[in-house]
Amino acid sequence: MKFCYLGIDGGGTKTVGVAVDEQGNVLCRKEESSINYCSVGMENALHALSRIADALIQEAGCPAVSLAIGSSALDERIRDGLYREFINRISNDEVLGKIEHVEVHSDARMALLAACGKERGALLISGTGVMGLAADGSSLHSVAGWGDVIGDRGSGYAIGLAGISAALDYTDGLNTDAEALFLAMCEFYSIQSAAELIALIYSPDFDKSRIAAFCACVCALAERKDARSVEILNDAAEDLVRYCISLGNFLGQKPFPLAFYGSVLTKNEYIRNRVTNALKVRLPQAEIITPTLAAEDAAALYALERTKNEQSTRIL
Repeated sequence: MKFCYLGIDGGGTKTVGVAVDEQGNVLCRKEESSINYCSVGMENALHALSRIADALIQEAGCPAVSLAIGSSALDERIRDGLYREFINRISNDEVLGKIEHVEVHSDARMALLAACGKERGALLISGTGVMGLAADGSSLHSVAGWGDVIGDRGSGYAIGLAGISAALDYTDGLNTDAEALFLAMCEFYSIQSAAELIALIYSPDFDKSRIAAFCACVCALAERKDARSVEILNDAAEDLVRYCISLGNFLGQKPFPLAFYGSVLTKNEYIRNRVTNALKVRLPQAEIITPTLAAEDAAALYALERTKNEQSTRIL
């Protein structure tokens, strides 16, 4: 009987999953909404996870025997009550509960596995949120990942929020250089005045990812040399550089690979170049690499490898 092995990368905005066969060949790939239970709630996260696993299994045409998940809700530093609830709910799910082996790590751990394999190295993710991870053997060092409420500096959310804050300061007469951000904010959120933003943002139905989405407007204004927007991006880039330096301090003076993930670092050329140029001077031992393997693919191969290792142990 044929089986498939699932890998899922759960970011702050979307989830991507892949199914592979026993040789590691990709059978299918699917997308779903976020499985970050800290931001979308436990029920929504579990439903999204169950839906994407079911869709992968159905298209692969064979049962899944192993599943590896990288979740942006999870921090390698702690396994809290929400994590344990998440695991327990997975085991009781109609679809997920049928999978023999399920393993959940942070999205950073799976992305690092994709970028560096099991070798010494580091990565920094900056998309909706931000998190960095360095690994030297079994030793790990994490930075950021605190979430939007208590600190996500350098993330798309932080950039979007900084743009909104500057626009509101302009409304309050605290600055005169953020008119462009104010006009962009009104257009983006389809409002006529800043006062309308209160009812919008504090509505129970408001999705906080829409704050992160305003990052694109800030970046577009920065490309047009808007001084306040450029300042916001420069501040974000400096935050990301400091995260990288912390990771480098953990790994020491020997050269190590440093991978970038997430739209802020991979799609925004200005921020990426600014971070890269700063690290050449301030962290010269970092060798910045472009990952060739997607995080969900690495998770699927991890699930396959773990299953094979377990089967070998049983035989021995």
